[in-house]
Amino acid sequence: MPADQLIGADISLPCEVAEGKPAPTVLWYKDNLSVDLETVNIDQDNTLKITNANKEHSGLYVCKAENSEGSDSLAVELNVRNHSVIVNDPVNVVFEKDSQVTFDCQHEVDSALLGGLQINWFKDGVNLDLIQAPEPPPVIGENILRIEESVSPCDSANPDEDPRLYMLTNASLRICALNQSDIGEYYCVLTTDLELSVTSEISSVLLVTHFPWWIIILVLLLLLILVILICLVCYCKSRKVGKGYYGMDIEDGGRHNKSDIYYTTEDAESIMNEMDNTYTNESQYTQAKTPIFTPKTIRHLARVDKSIGSIGSLLEDDDFLDKGYQEDGSFRERYAE
Repeated sequence: MPADQLIGADISLPCEVAEGKPAPTVLWYKDNLSVDLETVNIDQDNTLKITNANKEHSGLYVCKAENSEGSDSLAVELNVRNHSVIVNDPVNVVFEKDSQVTFDCQHEVDSALLGGLQINWFKDGVNLDLIQAPEPPPVIGENILRIEESVSPCDSANPDEDPRLYMLTNASLRICALNQSDIGEYYCVLTTDLELSVTSEISSVLLVTHFPWWIIILVLLLLLILVILICLVCYCKSRKVGKGYYGMDIEDGGRHNKSDIYYTTEDAESIMNEMDNTYTNESQYTQAKTPIFTPKTIRHLARVDKSIGSIGSLLEDDDFLDKGYQEDGSFRERYAE
């Protein structure tokens, strides 16, 4: 009774022995030699067990039961097979309309398993159920028999009537007249008598989309225009609402605001009169007005010719105080409506 197993499998070879009188002795042999108990285990029910089998475990195993009345045996041929492998690397193909594409399914299968080998191709998880491409006829030479180089089935196919997908004799997938419906992921799956499925790595037909750099450029331009508009609006507002000085600095040509403060030596008496008018009604106190003295005026006065003496020296003591000056010569702060 032959038994095929894959490398790495755990194997059990049973040996059922009926009762005998006297009780029989059960022994296991491999290739006519007693089994090596360091590589196998024998249970009490005479089952031989192999853990993590390898090629060296292959051979003819015999279970022999013997007593004084006779003997009986059971032979099992164990074959430890290699795992099937798909060896080709994945391929990514950029979509090009009406071109031909080939995806390989190169595989290595134990020779004893070739009889049950089956290969199928899948696209996006769906079995393609391919048509086998016809094999080229052999060419008989003078003293040898050779196979002519394979011809692509796409060369003679009518794209309007014939199928566009074929499985070649070497299990490769050939796609003729590529179109957008062929974009996707492809892989092959092989099965043997001992293996349910061995799957290849995924190959694909890709539709390359170039990054729309013009969108980024457009967005940057819009942002730049927006920033320029904001700057223009802020500049116009600052020109319209711009601050200046109110009073004697009007001569300078700038904008003026009554909230600014300045100092002046001209018409000081009129300023005092304005100050006195704010207290004409003794029962009411008018809130402090916005000061009209600015540091800019001080700089203006600094440019006055100092050779004529100080301002305080030009006035009598009484006039000095009456005209709006402090005793130390500084200007008294005034408020105007």
